[in-house]
Amino acid sequence: MKKFRLKRKYREWLFGYLFIGFWIIGFIVFSLIPMGQSIYYSTKNIRISTDGLQVVQNLGLKNYQNAFFFIYFMESLWDYARNTLIMIPMIIVFSIIIALLLNRKYRLRGLFRTIYFLPVIISSGPVISRFQSQGAMKIPTLADQNLISIFESGLPTSFAGILATLFGRIVIIMWFTGVPVLIFLAGLQKIDQSIYEAASIDGASMWECFWKITLPTLKPLINVNIIFSIVAINIFSSNNVNSIIDSRKLTQYGYVNAMAWIYFVVTLLVLGILLLVVNFRRKEKRAVVRKVIR
Repeated sequence: MKKFRLKRKYREWLFGYLFIGFWIIGFIVFSLIPMGQSIYYSTKNIRISTDGLQVVQNLGLKNYQNAFFFIYFMESLWDYARNTLIMIPMIIVFSIIIALLLNRKYRLRGLFRTIYFLPVIISSGPVISRFQSQGAMKIPTLADQNLISIFESGLPTSFAGILATLFGRIVIIMWFTGVPVLIFLAGLQKIDQSIYEAASIDGASMWECFWKITLPTLKPLINVNIIFSIVAINIFSSNNVNSIIDSRKLTQYGYVNAMAWIYFVVTLLVLGILLLVVNFRRKEKRAVVRKVIR
């Protein structure tokens, strides 16, 4: 009997690793090894020829130093980090609001969901670039009425700058809400309606139901959408940082690898800040519960 248990445990362990083995192999071959090569190339002077990549000189951290002293790159990196920290909360808020509206029961609900999701389907690089060149990513009435200048004259400079960024990128923000809305819709449809009925019988309002039932249920999905939205903005074709890196990859291959890794670290910092802010209250509540238990 003991031998059978050991064999069964070993068999389950083997099946588990076989199930995830393809992903592990794919991650090592297509992600881990290229990442290691990228770090190696970022410390070299690389020449691209018909024979492939040739290491000309070992530069150490000089490529990273040059990237930090490249003013246009650092300004673009700062703009990316600032705009991402401003845009991601608005993307999440708009996505939740739109998901709540699309989750309601009304006629032609599927058609409205399809129409709203169309921008995600056509959001290729050339289409976005064409829209931006024609000024379709801004709302003309906001610029015509000089609302941004009114904000800047009546509000603190930092807060006015945030509002100016939001109004200047409102269409882009709405454009990035397509997939997060679908994820939130899936989460809303899994909530048992009997919970809302029980809460309403106890006298809870719709606002209280949202804060006590809906939002806590969507909390894990908020983390998922934050990660997805940051990745989407990170690889966005109109991102200035990506444009700088792409314009130099054929002539300064080692240098652009160093810039790419700086870009990656900044993206991780932005992601960490947003996830820390979102999950801060949850950790705070756990600490309070532990104190009460003690």
